[in-house]
Amino acid sequence: MNRQKWMIIAAVLFLMAAAAELTVQPWKAPKGCVQVVNQGDAAIEDLVLSYSGTKVRLGRVGAGQSIQAWFTAAKLGRLDLEFKQKGNPLSGFVVADYDPASNLRDGLKLVLCVKNDRVERSVDDDDLVKARETLIERVKNWLVPELKVSP
Repeated sequence: MNRQKWMIIAAVLFLMAAAAELTVQPWKAPKGCVQVVNQGDAAIEDLVLSYSGTKVRLGRVGAGQSIQAWFTAAKLGRLDLEFKQKGNPLSGFVVADYDPASNLRDGLKLVLCVKNDRVERSVDDDDLVKARETLIERVKNWLVPELKVSP
């Protein structure tokens, strides 16, 4: 095949992928990330996160390890964290004002650090935001720098 036919085939495939993305994208609900970091001396057992009627059972998180869960971005609501940890008097934690939509919009994730006697709450950059880019955003981010004129 000559070069012109390959270019036409590539353009048609790109247009088909873009059309598929535009068709499916409205059905995908955005998801906000919650990361639980175990900074205690023992493993966290039976870890369960609940938000807006959804329960995510994460199970066991070893000492010094972390795990992530994603929730469909809905309105401001209550996030419950339930767990068991040897030597920790706490068995849960509540974030009364969890807003995954706001975090997602700002490119952030909620981070909950479980220590021996407390749980600390913070936000951090969500590294997976780039991974969740749509096909059109990826192509745009790739093409725009290439199209800029160099001095």
